[in-house]
Amino acid sequence: MKKMLGAVLAVAVVASAAAAVAGDINGTVKAVDAANRLVTLQDGTVYKFGNDMAMPNIPVGAEITLTFTTTQIPQNNVSKAVVTPKAAAK
Repeated sequence: MKKMLGAVLAVAVVASAAAAVAGDINGTVKAVDAANRLVTLQDGTVYKFGNDMAMPNIPVGAEITLTFTTTQIPQNNVSKAVVTPKAAAK
């Protein structure tokens, strides 16, 4: 019985570690690496655009909202990006 309980717990731990975490993040763009499809926000977190989605023109300093999934690698994979244009200087 103890061996079976141990096996069940081990499977549960592995399954929870493999689970992806999804969310939305708002931030200011610090850097863009278009060749590698990466965007870095001011907090230093890097987000990757998959090859299956268009990467919009994202200027450094833009406000952006990203919908992403964090995988086990860990890697933040973008599934949606909304860039808020900067207001024109007056």
